[in-house]
Amino acid sequence: MKTELDSILHSSPLVSILIPTYNRAHLLGETLDSVLAQTYTQWECIVVDDGSTDDTAMLVASYLARDPRIFYYQRPESFKPGGNGARNFGFQQSTGAYVHWFDSDDLMAPQKLELALTGLLSFSADVLVCKPASDSHSFATTLTDVREEIHTDFYRTYLLNRLSILTGDVVFKREVVAPFTFDEALRKAQEFEFFTRVFAQPLRFVFTNSGLWYHRETMDSISRLSGNLNEHQLNSLVYLSSKLQKRYASDSELLHEAKRYGRKLYISLIKAKQVRFVIKHYGFFARCFSVTYPVFFFWIFYNLLTQKGFDALRKRSSQSL
Repeated sequence: MKTELDSILHSSPLVSILIPTYNRAHLLGETLDSVLAQTYTQWECIVVDDGSTDDTAMLVASYLARDPRIFYYQRPESFKPGGNGARNFGFQQSTGAYVHWFDSDDLMAPQKLELALTGLLSFSADVLVCKPASDSHSFATTLTDVREEIHTDFYRTYLLNRLSILTGDVVFKREVVAPFTFDEALRKAQEFEFFTRVFAQPLRFVFTNSGLWYHRETMDSISRLSGNLNEHQLNSLVYLSSKLQKRYASDSELLHEAKRYGRKLYISLIKAKQVRFVIKHYGFFARCFSVTYPVFFFWIFYNLLTQKGFDALRKRSSQSL
């Protein structure tokens, strides 16, 4: 391990940490503290404010005065509101050889960047994928269960939900993400859609089970709010499923999986009695189940009135493949 660390210290590649934020002044300070605590010091941290109305600007100003490696921007109007616009703008401002998007309510292990670069440089890898720690007191201090894989079709594994990857898990070599931008029309599953395109390249991965960051479950975290989606987020999920169905129209396995996202959304909506949205996207949901419009009309009312029949509807969709 010492050889790899010496290599890191000698080459000192810059890591760009890109943090979009919106009204997280009560959490962002701890996130930035975890960045300042990194044992690897060759980083820049770019915070992009998506229009906060709280004390975010004042909070970040105190960090700008403490460390010149931290930069703060307001998302310009040329980028759409939302996390993806902030992510795209932040990447444009960055200069690092490695890129790490990070959420403004999460925490980094002190050795995260050092260990990530150790893995990336040791294997000349394009992507490092780690794990979240169970809490902020159980961060890893070494790389464990490290494995290297060269993938030409990792996007299939990812799309088929055979491996879950969160934003904080991944550190990229800049050149492999530079050709791509986050889809700014999305308000939900933004990173997932972005990763499906990045991972479609032939890439050299390093995977480790080391817990190098902590995903904080707060009252306003996206994961906690996901059960109460607003109209923008619901539209985004329909848009995402439709986009993936179009992209993989000639691949029956991936097409079926893309439709499954729509089927899951339909079931959630019916159980929540949000019929208006189902009717609004009637054609989309019927196509996801591969049933005719008249048949789907019957199933809507049957599912709504009985809260049953979902398994039968799923079975029909599978038989239609």
